[in-house]
Amino acid sequence: MQDYLMGHFEEALSQNWLKVYYQPIFNLYSKKICNFEAVSRWQEPGKPALKASRFIPVLERSGLVYQMDQRRADNLPTVPVSINLSPSDFNIDSFIDQVLGITQKYQIPHNMIQFDLLAQPVAVDQQRLKDAAANLWKQGFRICLDRYGGEKQRLVNGNPAGIQFRLS
Repeated sequence: MQDYLMGHFEEALSQNWLKVYYQPIFNLYSKKICNFEAVSRWQEPGKPALKASRFIPVLERSGLVYQMDQRRADNLPTVPVSINLSPSDFNIDSFIDQVLGITQKYQIPHNMIQFDLLAQPVAVDQQRLKDAAANLWKQGFRICLDRYGGEKQRLVNGNPAGIQFRLS
Protein backbone atom coordinates (compact mmCIF):
# COMPACT_ATOMS: atom_id res chain seq x y z
CA MET A 1 0.00 0.00 0.00
CA GLN A 2 2.83 2.41 0.89
CA ASP A 3 4.51 2.01 -2.51
CA TYR A 4 1.22 2.56 -4.29
CA LEU A 5 0.38 5.69 -2.30
CA MET A 6 3.84 7.16 -2.74
CA GLY A 7 3.84 6.35 -6.46
CA HIS A 8 0.47 8.04 -6.98
CA PHE A 9 0.61 10.98 -4.54
CA GLU A 10 1.40 13.67 -7.15
CA GLU A 11 -1.35 12.30 -9.37
CA ALA A 12 -3.75 12.29 -6.42
CA LEU A 13 -3.00 15.98 -5.82
CA SER A 14 -3.26 17.02 -9.46
CA GLN A 15 -6.40 14.95 -10.15
CA ASN A 16 -8.12 16.00 -6.88
CA TRP A 17 -8.31 12.45 -5.53
CA LEU A 18 -7.65 13.86 -2.05
CA LYS A 19 -11.14 14.97 -1.15
CA VAL A 20 -12.07 17.16 1.79
CA TYR A 21 -15.37 16.52 3.52
CA TYR A 22 -16.75 18.79 6.19
CA GLN A 23 -18.06 16.71 9.06
CA PRO A 24 -20.51 18.63 11.23
CA ILE A 25 -19.88 18.94 14.94
CA PHE A 26 -23.17 19.05 16.79
CA ASN A 27 -23.63 20.92 20.07
CA LEU A 28 -25.86 18.76 22.29
CA TYR A 29 -26.88 21.71 24.45
CA SER A 30 -27.96 24.10 21.73
CA LYS A 31 -28.96 21.28 19.35
CA LYS A 32 -27.22 23.10 16.52
CA ILE A 33 -24.23 22.49 14.32
CA CYS A 34 -21.52 24.60 15.93
CA ASN A 35 -18.47 23.73 13.86
CA PHE A 36 -17.17 21.56 11.04
CA GLU A 37 -14.13 19.33 10.92
CA ALA A 38 -12.29 19.02 7.61
CA VAL A 39 -11.58 15.32 7.05
CA SER A 40 -9.72 13.84 4.09
CA ARG A 41 -10.37 10.82 1.95
CA TRP A 42 -8.27 9.42 -0.90
CA GLN A 43 -10.93 8.90 -3.58
CA GLU A 44 -9.43 7.48 -6.74
CA PRO A 45 -11.98 6.98 -9.56
CA GLY A 46 -13.35 3.46 -9.68
CA LYS A 47 -11.90 2.48 -6.29
CA PRO A 48 -13.26 2.60 -2.74
CA ALA A 49 -12.35 5.71 -0.74
CA LEU A 50 -9.45 5.36 1.68
CA LYS A 51 -9.91 6.77 5.16
CA ALA A 52 -7.25 9.12 6.50
CA SER A 53 -5.91 6.44 8.84
CA ARG A 54 -4.87 4.40 5.77
CA PHE A 55 -2.86 7.09 3.94
CA ILE A 56 -1.95 9.85 6.44
CA PRO A 57 0.70 7.75 8.26
CA VAL A 58 2.39 7.02 4.91
CA LEU A 59 2.38 10.71 3.98
CA GLU A 60 3.68 11.65 7.45
CA ARG A 61 6.60 9.23 7.22
CA SER A 62 7.50 10.56 3.77
CA GLY A 63 7.17 14.23 4.76
CA LEU A 64 4.43 14.79 2.13
CA VAL A 65 1.51 15.30 4.52
CA TYR A 66 2.35 18.99 4.51
CA GLN A 67 1.35 19.31 0.84
CA MET A 68 -2.04 17.76 1.51
CA ASP A 69 -2.61 19.87 4.65
CA GLN A 70 -1.67 23.03 2.79
CA ARG A 71 -4.14 22.25 0.00
CA ARG A 72 -6.91 21.64 2.54
CA ALA A 73 -6.13 24.89 4.33
CA ASP A 74 -6.08 26.74 1.00
CA ASN A 75 -9.71 25.78 0.33
CA LEU A 76 -11.44 26.58 3.62
CA PRO A 77 -14.98 27.94 3.71
CA THR A 78 -15.62 30.76 6.15
CA VAL A 79 -17.46 28.69 8.77
CA PRO A 80 -15.86 27.35 11.95
CA VAL A 81 -13.65 24.48 10.87
CA SER A 82 -11.43 22.01 12.68
CA ILE A 83 -8.40 20.97 10.63
CA ASN A 84 -6.30 17.95 11.52
CA LEU A 85 -2.58 18.68 11.34
CA SER A 86 0.33 16.35 11.68
CA PRO A 87 2.91 17.44 14.25
CA SER A 88 5.44 17.02 11.42
CA ASP A 89 3.82 20.01 9.62
CA PHE A 90 5.64 22.16 12.16
CA ASN A 91 8.99 20.89 10.89
CA ILE A 92 8.39 23.10 7.82
CA ASP A 93 9.96 26.50 8.54
CA SER A 94 7.34 28.48 6.59
CA PHE A 95 4.28 26.56 7.81
CA ILE A 96 2.86 29.24 10.14
CA ASP A 97 3.59 32.03 7.66
CA GLN A 98 1.72 30.08 4.98
CA VAL A 99 -1.26 29.50 7.28
CA LEU A 100 -1.33 33.22 8.08
CA GLY A 101 -1.01 34.05 4.37
CA ILE A 102 -3.96 31.84 3.46
CA THR A 103 -6.16 33.26 6.22
CA GLN A 104 -5.24 36.79 5.15
CA LYS A 105 -5.78 36.05 1.45
CA TYR A 106 -9.31 34.75 2.09
CA GLN A 107 -10.00 37.08 5.03
CA ILE A 108 -10.74 34.18 7.39
CA PRO A 109 -10.96 35.17 11.04
CA HIS A 110 -8.50 33.09 13.04
CA ASN A 111 -11.09 32.25 15.68
CA MET A 112 -13.01 30.34 12.99
CA ILE A 113 -10.24 27.74 12.77
CA GLN A 114 -9.33 25.04 15.25
CA PHE A 115 -6.17 23.07 14.55
CA ASP A 116 -6.36 19.51 15.83
CA LEU A 117 -2.84 18.16 16.24
CA LEU A 118 -2.82 14.46 15.50
CA ALA A 119 -1.43 12.49 18.43
CA GLN A 120 0.93 10.37 16.37
CA PRO A 121 4.45 9.26 17.25
CA VAL A 122 6.38 11.19 14.60
CA ALA A 123 9.84 12.68 14.78
CA VAL A 124 9.29 16.30 15.75
CA ASP A 125 11.15 18.76 17.95
CA GLN A 126 8.85 19.07 20.98
CA GLN A 127 9.98 22.62 21.80
CA ARG A 128 9.42 23.71 18.21
CA LEU A 129 5.94 22.16 18.34
CA LYS A 130 5.13 23.93 21.63
CA ASP A 131 6.39 27.26 20.28
CA ALA A 132 4.45 26.90 17.03
CA ALA A 133 1.23 25.92 18.83
CA ALA A 134 1.65 28.87 21.20
CA ASN A 135 2.26 31.18 18.22
CA LEU A 136 -0.92 29.98 16.49
CA TRP A 137 -2.87 30.38 19.73
CA LYS A 138 -1.56 33.95 20.15
CA GLN A 139 -2.73 34.64 16.58
CA GLY A 140 -6.26 33.65 17.65
CA PHE A 141 -6.48 30.04 16.43
CA ARG A 142 -7.79 27.25 18.68
CA ILE A 143 -5.42 24.31 19.26
CA CYS A 144 -6.49 20.81 20.33
CA LEU A 145 -4.97 17.35 20.48
CA ASP A 146 -6.83 14.84 18.28
CA ARG A 147 -6.59 11.11 18.86
CA TYR A 148 -8.18 9.92 15.56
CA GLY A 149 -11.81 10.05 16.61
CA GLY A 150 -11.20 9.92 20.35
CA GLU A 151 -11.83 12.72 22.79
CA LYS A 152 -10.21 16.01 21.81
CA GLN A 153 -8.15 17.77 24.45
CA ARG A 154 -7.77 21.54 24.38
CA LEU A 155 -4.05 22.23 24.52
CA VAL A 156 -3.87 25.96 24.86
CA ASN A 157 -6.03 27.96 27.23
CA GLY A 158 -4.09 30.86 28.59
CA ASN A 159 -0.72 29.23 29.29
CA PRO A 160 0.82 28.30 25.92
CA ALA A 161 4.30 27.90 27.37
CA GLY A 162 3.03 25.18 29.69
CA ILE A 163 1.68 22.88 27.00
CA GLN A 164 2.44 19.24 27.71
CA PHE A 165 2.63 17.11 24.56
CA ARG A 166 2.73 13.34 24.77
CA LEU A 167 2.89 12.02 21.26
CA SER A 168 4.41 8.60 21.78
